[in-house]
Amino acid sequence: MQPFVTTIFTETENETAREATRLAAGIIAPYFITLRGDVGAGKTVWARAFIRALMADEGLDVISPTYPLLQIYESPHGLIYHYDLYRLEEAGDQAMVDMIRELSWDDAMAGGITLVEWSEKLPLLLAKPALSVHLMGDKDHATKRKIEIIRYA
Repeated sequence: MQPFVTTIFTETENETAREATRLAAGIIAPYFITLRGDVGAGKTVWARAFIRALMADEGLDVISPTYPLLQIYESPHGLIYHYDLYRLEEAGDQAMVDMIRELSWDDAMAGGITLVEWSEKLPLLLAKPALSVHLMGDKDHATKRKIEIIRYA
């Protein structure tokens, strides 16, 4: 079965956040989501809004896990595992796979809502996501985004 692709254009960070919030409304654990896009494409804006919506807390301080690699939240929907693999050096390196596995990866895949930024850095570990979000910035307009949401069967 072919994936279903939806393309959305946003003009501001608030619109990007609103689309993430809208998408979060239909998510039930276990659920695996990848976020792709260049630096500055809006992945963190999207992830923060998505997590805040799942937590039902618009003011929640959602910390980007760029340095710790993982942040876990206890939500009304179950545990949310937010990974950011930006700092990984070698795409597909077995040592990196082992390191991420030690960071609750199997638990996340078994029953959480798992959100992975920079998922392309670890293709050896990734199962097929239920959803992939690809954010693309506009080089001429800092807040404009093209967002492709790919749903897999």
